[in-house]
Amino acid sequence: MHTSRFIRINSCLRPTTPCLRHVRHLSSPTLAVTVLGPGGTKKVASCVANLTKPGDVILLDGDLGVGKTTFARGFLREKMNDPHLQVTSPTFILTNEYEKGDVKVHHIDLYRLDTGQKEDFDVLQLDSVFQKDISLIEWPQRLSGRHPEEYLDVNISIPPLGESISATMSKKMEDEDAEEDGEEGDEKPMSTELNGIG
Repeated sequence: MHTSRFIRINSCLRPTTPCLRHVRHLSSPTLAVTVLGPGGTKKVASCVANLTKPGDVILLDGDLGVGKTTFARGFLREKMNDPHLQVTSPTFILTNEYEKGDVKVHHIDLYRLDTGQKEDFDVLQLDSVFQKDISLIEWPQRLSGRHPEEYLDVNISIPPLGESISATMSKKMEDEDAEEDGEEGDEKPMSTELNGIG
């Protein structure tokens, strides 16, 4: 997820969109969005989905029940071009794969894994997945640094005023982009932070 794609996320998230309450930049590679309920989270996710390509890794962080799977659902429905796609959390099976044409997305949930057990991760074949496919990873702190240098960190929280989403790009993603470019229901506010780290 390079900076130019990250900037396009910002333009996709117009504050006039009914499910979005507030869009602001926290720092250069960080965008914070306050959304109204799951519909807003799905809107942010669909914007991100439209800008991803094979090799992109998206880390979905946040407490239990804040909307990580809701984000994944919105992302996958947009990426697979199927508004009715059944998307469930792969908590017990670790990963669900979705494929359309030459696009393959792995929705991975690491909640049940130990951070220090290498053999737990072997079955996921993360090195291969990170290189050729798109990855959505819930509970990324369980990776204990096993993620690539480039990733988009999406942190979802429910602060006192509602749900918050913020995203930050990895520093490496920013640097490479500069080279590449030459420089629903009862709605409650929620916040999402999109972060790219490297």
